[in-house]
Amino acid sequence: MTNDEMLAADGYIQFPSVIPEDLRIRCIDEINKDANECWQWTGSLAEEFRTWFRSFLAVEFPDIHGEAALTVFNRYTGSYMYWHCDSTPENIVHKRVFCCAYFTDTFDGRGPIRVVPGSHLGDKYDTLRARVRQFRVESSDPDPLTRKNLIDDFPDLIMPIDGEKILEMPVGTILVANERIMHGVKMNKRPGNRTMVMWWRARD
Repeated sequence: MTNDEMLAADGYIQFPSVIPEDLRIRCIDEINKDANECWQWTGSLAEEFRTWFRSFLAVEFPDIHGEAALTVFNRYTGSYMYWHCDSTPENIVHKRVFCCAYFTDTFDGRGPIRVVPGSHLGDKYDTLRARVRQFRVESSDPDPLTRKNLIDDFPDLIMPIDGEKILEMPVGTILVANERIMHGVKMNKRPGNRTMVMWWRARD
């Protein structure tokens, strides 16, 4: 299958260990100077990495274009993310992709991404998408007496889903995925951060 066919069918594609090691080491040293879990990377090496990332994607997917901030996701020990997708009901075209660069080995127990292959197609998971939107509203309630939480009120957003796949990423791996795919992050149970940089792009 071609890259386009794999992305269309499964909603994601992996490119194992393609980030140049020298660049990866220099970048992660800069990234690790910021202790926050999620932030926009604008350090001195961010543009150098963006230039490499752009050239890599241009070869694999010539129709990818557009620019957005590079966002660091440093999943510390105990961190995880519930099921969600990155599109909205108003975005009916769904031509964005999220492109992830893994700067650390990522495997089960170290905060790997979990996906439901093919969930970007059709409306099978629209009820779950609606639950995510409901959670985001009700967990932001300013009143602590009525505010909802993930564990007690929305446990379905972290439960296993039939057909889900845990994607292990050797260090230096690139992931490209349709923004509509249902995905989450399993808990990082190991010491140290799981470091990933995400870049949202558009497709023709």
